[in-house]
This record gives sequence, C-alpha cells and structure tokens, in this order.
Amino acid sequence: MTMVKKLLAVSLTVFLSFAAINVLAQKKRAEPALPLTTVDTTLVTPTGATITVGPGGDLQAAINSASPGDVITLAAGATYSGAFTLPVKSGSTYITVKTAGFSTTGRLVPGAATLARISASSSDPALQCAAGSHHFRFIGIEFDAPGIYIDTLILLGSSYETVLANQPHHIIFDRCYIHGDANAGGKRGVSFQGSHLAVIDSYLSDWKGVEYDTQAIAGWNGPGPFKIANNYLEGAGENVMFGGADAAITNLTPSDIEVRGNTFFKPLSWKPGHPSYAGVGWLVKNLLELKHAQRVLIEGNTFENCWADTQSGFAILFTVRNQSGTNPWATLSDVTFRHNKLLNSTNGINLLGNDNESGIPSQTARRLLISNNLITNIGSDPGTGILFQILSGYEDVVIDHNTALHTGTTIIADGIPSPRLTFTNNVVQHNQYGIKGSGQNSGNPTIAVYFPDSVITANAFQSTVLGWAPYYPAGNLFPVSLSDIGFVNYPTDLQLKTTSPYYNQGTDGTVPGVQGVEMP
Repeated sequence: MTMVKKLLAVSLTVFLSFAAINVLAQKKRAEPALPLTTVDTTLVTPTGATITVGPGGDLQAAINSASPGDVITLAAGATYSGAFTLPVKSGSTYITVKTAGFSTTGRLVPGAATLARISASSSDPALQCAAGSHHFRFIGIEFDAPGIYIDTLILLGSSYETVLANQPHHIIFDRCYIHGDANAGGKRGVSFQGSHLAVIDSYLSDWKGVEYDTQAIAGWNGPGPFKIANNYLEGAGENVMFGGADAAITNLTPSDIEVRGNTFFKPLSWKPGHPSYAGVGWLVKNLLELKHAQRVLIEGNTFENCWADTQSGFAILFTVRNQSGTNPWATLSDVTFRHNKLLNSTNGINLLGNDNESGIPSQTARRLLISNNLITNIGSDPGTGILFQILSGYEDVVIDHNTALHTGTTIIADGIPSPRLTFTNNVVQHNQYGIKGSGQNSGNPTIAVYFPDSVITANAFQSTVLGWAPYYPAGNLFPVSLSDIGFVNYPTDLQLKTTSPYYNQGTDGTVPGVQGVEMP
C-alpha cells in the first residue's frame, strides 16, 4: 500500500468515528427562520372591464379611471412617455396593465415578443406611487429611460416615508423588460420601499454607472414581504441589495424576502482586460449584498461573474451595516442560502457580524445557513480565491454540504470571535492556509481563537501538502488530489461517485459536498 493510500485509510477511520459523535452537536445549532409570509403572485383571471390605450393615448387617465379587476391594454410596439403615478384605489383586486395580445410564458427574453414601452421622459421615474397605492400588476411591459442616466426607473415608495400606511403594497411586475440605457446606464431599476412587492419572470439589465453604486433591485425602507423570482438580474454595483441606506421608519427591518431561481450576471464586457471589454469602467462591486434584513430565503439561483474593482471581488456579502448611523437596530438575521451556483468570481462569500465602522453600532448578525451550493472557479489573481471570509462576531453560522473549487484560503477570520460555527460535510480545497485567522496559525489555533464552540468535521480539504490532519479537529479528511475525492466526472460533475471513499459518510449519513444541484 502506498503512503498516500495508508494516510487515506487512517484518515477515513478517524473521519467515521467522529462524524457519528458530531452529528448530535450539529443538530443543536440554531437554524435560521424562513420567511413567515410570501408575496402571492398567482395570476388570477381579471373580472372587470378592458380599457384600451392606443398609440399616443393617455395612459395616466386610463390608470386614474380604472377600477379593481380592470385590464388596461397598451399597443404592442407603442411608447408611452412620461412620469406615471399609481393612484390609491379601493378593494383588494388587482388592476392589470399589459401589452395587448401578450401571451409569452416563463422568464421573458428581450426580443421574443413585441412589447409596449413605458419610458421616462426626464430624470423622474417612469413609474411611481401615490401614498398608499396598491394592487397593480404589470404584464409584458418594457420600462426604459432612453438616453438618460436615471436615478430610479420604477419607484415603489419613498425612502423618506416615516408612516407604514403611506407605503405602496401588492404591486407585481410580471414578465417585464426593465432596463437602463445601454450607453448612459442607470442607477436603479426597481426600488422596493413597501410591502408585498414582487418582480417575477422578468429581465433587468444595463443597471450600471461610473460614479455610484447601481442595482437592478434594491430596498431599505419597506417591511416586506418581497419576492424576486426567476428573473435575469444585471447590475454593476450590486445586482440586488437590501439595506445600504438607513430606514426612515423607526425599528423597520426589510423582512420575509424570497430570492429564488434568478440569474445574477455581470457581463464580461464590463471587465477591464477581458477580450470582450467595451472600454467603459463601470463601478463593479458584488452580485448580492444584504446589509439590513431578516428572514431571507436565497435558493436555486445562479450567480456568475464578479471581480475585484471598487472592492475586493467577493460575489456575495452578508455584512450587517447601520449605514449612516441612524439605525442602531440594523440586523442581519435568519438568512438561508441554499441550492445555488456561484461561478467565476475573484472571491466567494464575505460575512460581517457587527458593523465595524467607528461609532456606528449595529445588532449582531446571527443564524446564517449556507448549504448545498456549488461554488467553482473562485480566484483568478494572486492572493485571491478566498472561499469564505468571516469577520467581527457573526453568530451561529452553518456551512454544510457545499462543494467548492477555489485557489485561496478556505476561511479567513478576523475581529471579535464568531461563536458556534458549524462547518460540516463540505468538499473544499485547503490550499496554502485552509482555515486561517489574523495572528494565528492555520487550523486549531485559529479555530480556538475565532470560532469558539465550533463543530468542524466530516469535511474533505483537498491539499497537495501532507500532514494537515493533526492541526484540525478530528474527523476531517485531506485528500491529496481532486481525483482522490471521487467526483462523478471532474470538472463537469462534482457530485461524488458511489465508489468515493466519502460516499454516505457525512455527519447525517448522506454524501459530503453538494447534491441535487445541476452542474454548470
């Protein structure tokens, strides 16, 4: 038996004995609460009248006169320019605004159908809400601001509103094309400052700028619930963000947020040095950022392309912030990030447990689950490829059943300790440092200082350097090469074969690494 095989056999025995012990400890960990409520986006057949607005017609008059249950149809290919306002109506039945004859199903693809356009004609939003407006649904509409770098194209509520009753609610965008100007860009596609707001099956693109953060969708002064489902989302700053500005309503936290089945994407034509770079230095940050939110489900999404530009290139940020110092209640709690694909990023996921800006206190971030995610091609430059960065006391983080290929450190730690970390059943790369905290050696010294009361077991840390096992909690394995792990078909299918030495040896009796996620 070769030395490598002997080490694998010994390590596997230790792995099995301690996996059974630690499964009990893992079950004791606090799990995040899922959203308590969701936005019902079920399409209900309208029962009211049909109001036809032809090319050049008065769309605002039609919106003003419509009754709950009515359908306003706009001419396919026609443009309706202005700054339209949704008024307050009685009842709880939706008024529908749609392109006449539109019948496309599933996620909208630009150009697949001829749409009516609602265009901003000035720097004002193309669509905004009167105080307390509610129950409008837009289907198959293109929204744009031709030639204008617009602040917000669709403004659902005010970031200055201090009374919940004045916020909009029950507004849905369904199979819409919501885009900035291809040349000028635009700051924000949709602003979520209300409740029961949704964007589904839509295409949001060209949200980009050279001076300021830009987002396809962002919210900070609405209670939720919010739904963002099955969309294409393109933004240079943050494709989607919650928080980032202070809530004007005391003790408000954006809550009950559902982000499912979307494609988050940054075009490589925005990336300096790439062969397709188009020559404009758009300000690039992250794909998804949560700064102030609770009860968030992020599931079944694809996150693709993020690089170091204005920041260090982390694709996903869970970083609690009392942004301007007036929200000391700011929290980031009960977040579930599962069954996603994260592809092609300088660094992976960044966690911040307490706002570390001097004199700006926040609540402690807690209860984060990162599970069953496929994370590949992390790291493109020297010193990058960090899989997880955990800073400043993030409590009760569970990282379980993920598979990651990355060039740098597995976990970087700094700041005050982050208690009760569970890191189990993951297939990752150790590389030079593995789990490494500032001022500490890799492995157990870092874990003792930065991750008290942790459970770190049943992981496969691929490392070409032998001898790491004694420096980590028992029960972890250190395969020398990726081929030793036993992938079904590296690199195209990173699930484990039944002949893998790790098959069915997770703490819960299942297979370590990601399972049930479609490979890219």
